[in-house]
Amino acid sequence: MTMVACPHCGRQVSDQSARCLYCAKPLAGGGTEAEEKRAVMLRAMYGAGVGLERPAKRGLVDRLRDEPLAVRLLAAVPLLAMGLVWPPLAWRWMVKLFRP
Repeated sequence: MTMVACPHCGRQVSDQSARCLYCAKPLAGGGTEAEEKRAVMLRAMYGAGVGLERPAKRGLVDRLRDEPLAVRLLAAVPLLAMGLVWPPLAWRWMVKLFRP
C-alpha cells in the first residue's frame, strides 16, 4: 500500500481508497454530481464531529485532583463538615482527592 496525495486537499491517503479520508472527494475521476453532494455533506459532518464520542464530564473531585496541594487542602475543609452529615461519601471523596 502506497500513499498518494489527494488532488483536492493535498493530504496523503492510501492509493487503495476510493475517496479521500479528509475531504471525502473521490480520488479517481471527477465523480458525479451526487457524489460531490455526498462529499460536501460528509465533510460538514466530520468537521462538526458527528459520530465522535464526547469526552465524559469530570466531577468536582476529579477536577480538584489536578490542583496543587494547598487548593486540595482548602477543598477538604467542607468535606470534613460533610463527614458529619454523610460520612461514607465524604470518606470516598477524601480518599479520591488525596490519592497519588
